[in-house]
Amino acid sequence: MEEFAEPVSPHERAKRGILIGMLGLTVLSTIGLWLATDNELLIGVVTMIGAIGYSIGTLLWCQVDSVEHEIPLSTGIRIAIILIAFIAVPYYLFKSRGAREGAISLGFAFVFYLLIILVASVATLILSIADGRLDLFK
Repeated sequence: MEEFAEPVSPHERAKRGILIGMLGLTVLSTIGLWLATDNELLIGVVTMIGAIGYSIGTLLWCQVDSVEHEIPLSTGIRIAIILIAFIAVPYYLFKSRGAREGAISLGFAFVFYLLIILVASVATLILSIADGRLDLFK
């Protein structure tokens, strides 16, 4: 007997795509920082592009989520999500879901943050091994 998963809503699909895109941005920015090792200007540019990309990704995720939950995002919260996401995203999650579901969603957001750190670390490790910087294969 085959079991079928529930169909994924267009909003869920869009939110997953945004999160996957943010993980891709993590890999690309890690590679960019790796290539710019001795160039301070390029390191700054890659860091700025990454920060802008994460801000846009976070805003897009919140926008899709707000449409899904039928809660409009004000201009103020949109600006706050871009400028002070560490305050605005928890505020939005608690406002849109209530205390219990907001705390659960905030936990998932924290796990995603840890996943971004893990992806960047693995990408750096792979680049280090490929470039021979770790001197593992002498």
